[in-house]
Amino acid sequence: MNAKVSAKETLDRLQVSLKKKEEEAMQAKSKGMHTTYGNLMLEINLLKSKMKKMQMGSK
Repeated sequence: MNAKVSAKETLDRLQVSLKKKEEEAMQAKSKGMHTTYGNLMLEINLLKSKMKKMQMGSK
């Protein structure tokens, strides 16, 4: 049970981090910062895959 609680907290943290990265990416894109935008999109994709794995239950 304790593991499920910490997994949910971790998932919540990942969602907050994802939202922040998406906002940063949109700002970088609007400012024409192509390299930064690309790096942020890479990080966003990694976060999404981590979240998907956590939701599916694999480690």
